[in-house]
Amino acid sequence: MKSFFPTFLASCLGVFAAFALCIFILIGIGLSGMAKGESYSDNSILKLKLEEAIPEKSENVNQQSALMGGSTESLGLRRIQKLIEAAASDHKIKGILLENNSIAIGQASLLALMESLKKFKESGKFIYSYADSHTQSSYLLCSVADSMFINPQGGVDIKGYGASIPFFKNMLTK
Repeated sequence: MKSFFPTFLASCLGVFAAFALCIFILIGIGLSGMAKGESYSDNSILKLKLEEAIPEKSENVNQQSALMGGSTESLGLRRIQKLIEAAASDHKIKGILLENNSIAIGQASLLALMESLKKFKESGKFIYSYADSHTQSSYLLCSVADSMFINPQGGVDIKGYGASIPFFKNMLTK
């Protein structure tokens, strides 16, 4: 019974010391992550890789499960627009590189994104675009760019926005 209390107190002290050490390590990791910040040099280019689905709001409920191949965090339309607006007023950013093959976005959101890019161009900065191949929506978005580059092995899939269905009733009745 004499050795019980010293052993018990030593064990409690060891657990407390280990807990305090873990807390200090986590605080150190958090402070080092906050101290890094986002730094970039002069003459930087903002690269927008728009190949995943772009929701209206990124803080909304995640539409795709991470287990099914979806990303855990995606940039929403409003966040991308704010990013473009901030890049227009940042003197370190000289232009934007759009990199997209097929953009998964509705037409109204696509037009809103195009308007943001047009406002960015009004600041006197350039926009370049690159794609391996273009779909109709990605080609429309990249039409805002000063220069469009495409992979020599790539292609452009444009069908047009109008469609007509042939009317054969009168021909078949004859």
